[in-house]
Amino acid sequence: MRQKGETLELETNVREGTVVTFAGGSLCEEATVTFATPRDGGWLVLVDRSPFHPESLSWPDQPGDHGTLTFPGGEPHAIVDCLTGLVDPDRGILLTDAEAIAASRSGASLQAVVLHVVRSEVDMGNVVGQRARLDVATDRRADLSLQHTGVHVAALTLNRCADRFWTKDKPERDGLGFANLDKAAVTRSSIDTERSVDTYRIGKSLRKKGFDREAFLSALPDVEDAMNSHLRGTWLGASTPARVSPPEGRLDGRRIWSTTLDGIEISIPCGGTHIDDLSRIAEISVELEPIEDGFMLTTRTRGR
Repeated sequence: MRQKGETLELETNVREGTVVTFAGGSLCEEATVTFATPRDGGWLVLVDRSPFHPESLSWPDQPGDHGTLTFPGGEPHAIVDCLTGLVDPDRGILLTDAEAIAASRSGASLQAVVLHVVRSEVDMGNVVGQRARLDVATDRRADLSLQHTGVHVAALTLNRCADRFWTKDKPERDGLGFANLDKAAVTRSSIDTERSVDTYRIGKSLRKKGFDREAFLSALPDVEDAMNSHLRGTWLGASTPARVSPPEGRLDGRRIWSTTLDGIEISIPCGGTHIDDLSRIAEISVELEPIEDGFMLTTRTRGR
């Protein structure tokens, strides 16, 4: 480890990004430990291959998985968080936390790695090169996946029900042909095991593109009713497979969530985890709330 100005750099032998399998629904993998360092009374552990979904640097909507790390013949160590780090493939320098966020915005050629935050009093200073088993907490993963799928379905419903408030030629459309208000206006998304909250800003640029802000906000209760009515009446119940592809690859690779709605193949870029069939959803309900610069969408998804 070395201190350079105010930037903390960790020296490692890691030169490649982590291969991740969460997109395909994996909950367990055997892997080789590539780096370990003390962190806040526990350990920060890197492996070459992981089923764990880490919180993203660029769009931290879905929190990191929890679970366990187990060495052969040993007791499981709790993984209490999972983050994204960046490693320089030429020097092996690892950046974490604020340094990683800043570097991710710089355009530098870095590799993304999964940072497993391990709570353990065991000295892991000599575990590099050892094989280990990584197990994701299944109930938490299932709950987050359910809510994340609900986010996408609710966003498509928002686009449909807000389409009439565009007064000019519509901007980019979603896969169903409606103006993509979700993509144009969302500024923040937060997903937990029971709900999601998305924040939307309706600023001058959106109004110049032809979105009637005042009419939309004044009709917010009606839009909420229309969304809930649509969500009760269509899309849920029948078997509708959904997937994230590719199911395996480097952490910084592009991933796409896709399903079929109204007979149309829908594809949305997404680096999170999801349920594999919309029939697993019993109900999606939404609430819309005006805020100073726009509105908030709260989505609750209940499974079967």
